[in-house]
Amino acid sequence: MTLDPKGVQATALPIQMEAQICSLRCWRMPFPGAPKGALVQMRTPVEIVVSQAFAFGNLLITMMKTIFFLFLIGVGLVVYLIKSDHIDVKELILKVTETTAESGDSTGETEGSTFFPSFGNSRDKFPLERTVTDTRGRPLEGTILGKSNGSIAMKRSSDDKEFVIVLSKLSEADQKFFSEMADYKPVLLKPNKMEGRVARWNSDSNSAQKEAIKFGLPIYLVFTGTSWCPPCQSMERLVFSSSAFRDFANQNVVLMKITVPGSRRLTGFDQQLSDQYGISSYPTILLLDDTGKEFYKHSGASIDPERHTTKMKKLIASKE
Repeated sequence: MTLDPKGVQATALPIQMEAQICSLRCWRMPFPGAPKGALVQMRTPVEIVVSQAFAFGNLLITMMKTIFFLFLIGVGLVVYLIKSDHIDVKELILKVTETTAESGDSTGETEGSTFFPSFGNSRDKFPLERTVTDTRGRPLEGTILGKSNGSIAMKRSSDDKEFVIVLSKLSEADQKFFSEMADYKPVLLKPNKMEGRVARWNSDSNSAQKEAIKFGLPIYLVFTGTSWCPPCQSMERLVFSSSAFRDFANQNVVLMKITVPGSRRLTGFDQQLSDQYGISSYPTILLLDDTGKEFYKHSGASIDPERHTTKMKKLIASKE
């Protein structure tokens, strides 16, 4: 590659191509260093700038890829260090059989239950704040609520969740510390089954009854005609769609809805339920226990969600 006398970048081409090149950009130049009779292909300043821009762009892309790759390595390293420094609580949680507070008689196995059997009193030492470590030295900070049969009950400081940890999962120092303490039954170890529950409308009694037995809740049954009944439509819009009713249902009832068509004629088991509970107007709301026994019935719409849910809570509390 050489330069012509005017300083324009050029590339020498073989003289044999002379017959094939016929352009204003090609011309003969007898400047020093050029082969005798050679043609020279010219590159304009615009082409030179574009070429350099492409080269710079490729360099920039390569640098960005390198930086992004190093960033991913750094994030991975940070995540690894964080995980390695804290106990994986899932490895430590123990599922035990729920028992009564005093007699120790089993009342059935409940997944995730952390209710301790009864044992001796050591109230002078529990609860206590302590950071325990596992066998790999990873810390877990919280409040120790009690101890029994080679396990401790702990409330984690970060989210106040309660669970049981087997002592053999902890460091030797923690094992020694707790083994020297007398057993004590904590009071606040039965988890809230309703935590995270989202109530949804059931359309058949079997699924509603199973859910009621599972959570120990009454069934909130409504007979409604949302396609033709104005009071039903008002209650659907003003009460059932409100946040107050959703919050109430999530914690207090199992929802069940039977939708009555415009003909007022139900079929199958829905008609049997209508006959069983004597439904003659809409909407009609019933509260049932988990066996299907009615303990409240009301015909007519309510349009105030706060008032309605407060009334339902009082009825459920009085039933309990």
